[in-house]
Amino acid sequence: MGRIEIIDRAAAHELGICDRELQRRCAQGEFERIRPGVYALPDPDIDRGDRHIAAVRAGIRAMTVPAAVSHASAAALHGMDLWDVDLTRVHMTRPGCEGGHVSARRHLHMGPLGPGDITELGGIEVTTAARTVVDVARTADLARAVAVGDSALNKAKTTRDELEAAVDRVRGRKGAGRAAAAVRVMDARSESPGETWSRLQMVACGMPVPELQRVIRRHGVVLGRVDFYFAELGIVGEFDGRIKYLGREAARPRSMSSAQVVYREKVREDALRRCGLVVFRWNWDDLRVTGRLRRLFDDACDIAADMPAPRIDPPRAGDRYRPRASR
Repeated sequence: MGRIEIIDRAAAHELGICDRELQRRCAQGEFERIRPGVYALPDPDIDRGDRHIAAVRAGIRAMTVPAAVSHASAAALHGMDLWDVDLTRVHMTRPGCEGGHVSARRHLHMGPLGPGDITELGGIEVTTAARTVVDVARTADLARAVAVGDSALNKAKTTRDELEAAVDRVRGRKGAGRAAAAVRVMDARSESPGETWSRLQMVACGMPVPELQRVIRRHGVVLGRVDFYFAELGIVGEFDGRIKYLGREAARPRSMSSAQVVYREKVREDALRRCGLVVFRWNWDDLRVTGRLRRLFDDACDIAADMPAPRIDPPRAGDRYRPRASR
C-alpha cells in the first residue's frame, strides 16, 4: 500500500537537512514536495494512486483529531482503479453533523460512520471498500463512480450485497440517489475503466446489451476471452486500452515483450475472424469523441450482415466469470 517513502520536515532536520537544503533539493528535483513540510523521493514509475497515498499518509500526520480516510483517498488505499478521479485533496470523514471543512489539500467530511463502515489498512483507519465506493459514487460523476465500483468488484474488494447495504446506510444523505443509480450498473466483469466507460456509452447510444468477458471456443479449443460479445450479431468488441499492449496481468509472462503481446493478440483475433466473427476495436481517443463508438459498431454490423452465422461452440457453465482476486 503506497510505495513512496516520505520524510517530513522534522525528520529531515534530525538528519541534518535544514530548510534551505530542503528547498534546494526540491528545486533540483532530488525531493518532491507532497505538501507543506512533507517530501518524497521522486520516482517516474510511481502512479498517481501511490502519490496520493503518500499525501494521505502526510495528511494523517498533520491531523489533530482522529478521522477515517474516505472517498477517493480510501479508494487509493484499497487499491481500486482511480482513472481520473480528482485526487487534489486528501479526504477524511468524522462522525457528526458539523465541523467539516475544505482546504486546498484536505476535505474533512462529517456524517454517520458506524463500526461496520470502518476497517484498518496498514495501521490506518479507512472506510470499508463498500462504503468507499458508495461515498465516491455520491460525489463523482457516473462514469468515474462506476469505474471505481467495477474495480472494487473485479478485484473482489467488496460484493454487490455489501454495496447495496452501504447504499441503504446513506439513504437521505446528499448524493445517495446518485450512489444507488451507480451501484445498480456496476459490474465485476469490467476489467478496466475503459471497459466501464465503453459499457456506459453503449447504453447511452442505444446499442444492444453485450455479454461481457465471453469465452470463445471452436471444437472445444479456447480461442480467447473477449471484452464484449454481441451474440445475436456475431460481433466481438474489444477495447484497446494500454493493458492490451502490455498484456493482462494474469496472462502475460514476465519474459514476454510488448511486441510479443501485440503479436499474440493478432493471432488471437485472426482465429476469431476465421470462425466468422466480426471484430471491431476502439481506444480512449474513440471514447472521447461523441458518437464514434456507435459509428464503429454500425460499421461492424454492416460487415456482419453479409456473413454467415459464426461457427463457434456454445458457452459452458464453467465459463462464469470470476473476479481476479479469486482466480
